[in-house]
Amino acid sequence: GQRANELIRAVDFERAFYISNMEITNVQFNFFRKHPGEGPLPVVGVSWNDAALYCNWLSGKEGFEPFYRVRRDVVVGFSPSSRGYRLPTEAEWEYAAKYANKRRPSVFVWGNDYELTKALGNIADKTAKDAVKTYLADYNDGFKGIAPSGSFAAEPSGLFDMSGNVSEWVHDVYSLSIPIK
Repeated sequence: GQRANELIRAVDFERAFYISNMEITNVQFNFFRKHPGEGPLPVVGVSWNDAALYCNWLSGKEGFEPFYRVRRDVVVGFSPSSRGYRLPTEAEWEYAAKYANKRRPSVFVWGNDYELTKALGNIADKTAKDAVKTYLADYNDGFKGIAPSGSFAAEPSGLFDMSGNVSEWVHDVYSLSIPIK
């Protein structure tokens, strides 16, 4: 289930982590931006920098040291010792999606089967056939576009919407280059 430029590597989590059980909604994000709420849809169209600033805002609300170092509203670094809110690392996201509360890891969040027998998440289904190149022709999740956060049952991890809907930002960087050892 991995791409040619993806490597499996051992990861050791140095400390426990928490992760939001649902995608951040427009309403939640707009409290940070001081705009009126726009409903239960997950926030889209924000930069990584905006997502990191939102984490710092949450940290400030709860009295934690901000994780991200900021200069003139631009993230310029981070404080690894901070217990404040931050974006999950790719490894943490992957663990929550494919390992948490499962006997063994799975290829997909829902398991190893390519065919879905019930609506498990908002993914490119037959309603997307004119909009995307690849879609599941025998699947219909009930949403032509973005679904409200938490529209489907929680996944084995206890989290919602890990399989589809919108993309999530992570703390670290994705690279197409394979690292040289």
